Amino acid sequence: MAVVSGTFAARYFPGDNPIGKRIRMGAPGEGQTPWLTIVGVVGETTYSLMDRARPSAVYMDAAQLPPDGATYSIITTGDPLSIAPAARRALASIDTATPLDEVQTYLRFLYEKLTGLFYVAAMLGFDALTALLLAAIGIFAVMANLVGERTREIGVRLAMGAQRTDVLRMILRRAAWLTGIGVCTGLALAFALARGVANLLYEVSPNDPVIFSTITAAITATAVLASWLPARRAARIDPMAALRDE
Repeated sequence: MAVVSGTFAARYFPGDNPIGKRIRMGAPGEGQTPWLTIVGVVGETTYSLMDRARPSAVYMDAAQLPPDGATYSIITTGDPLSIAPAARRALASIDTATPLDEVQTYLRFLYEKLTGLFYVAAMLGFDALTALLLAAIGIFAVMANLVGERTREIGVRLAMGAQRTDVLRMILRRAAWLTGIGVCTGLALAFALARGVANLLYEVSPNDPVIFSTITAAITATAVLASWLPARRAARIDPMAALRDE
């Protein structure tokens, strides 16, 4: 006897009632299962933490087709490892030949399964911080070069009566324009890329507003900070020294 999923029934018995039908799995001559009679249809479920696909499935009693290995899950309160001896005795009372190779908590199981992902996440975070640092260095270099090219102009403005706060706002306004163009371009590309890799994300929306807002705020703050030092230097230029600058 076997119970099949709805997807299995729709795929192999379209428009027909699968109850009572007989199925057999495996290639001819390569360990085919015995003939199984379908006695029920159930909904689909997932079997992986990362892959959310719901494939067609056939469920059988373990006594019909004993698996090579099985995992037993026990829900308990308190220290879960404290019931390990009782679990071993319970399994031994069912079948003394049934081994219980490893006992671990569900948290430990998840940790072992996700260790590789933790490493990847850490490396991606490090790469992101490195990219942010390089962006800050690049913005600082651009704004410093801008101040150097406009030294005489800034000197003339100051000599004509412009306030140092006016020079500071002028440089920061230019930095804001450049930052705005870069952020808008980056957001457009990020939205497109997020949709392209949406199938690789697990329980994370590709258009999460919190993530995009946080990243935008971090990049903007970094750009403002990197622009502040050249702007401050421009506001402190000596007009006479600037006019003599070649």
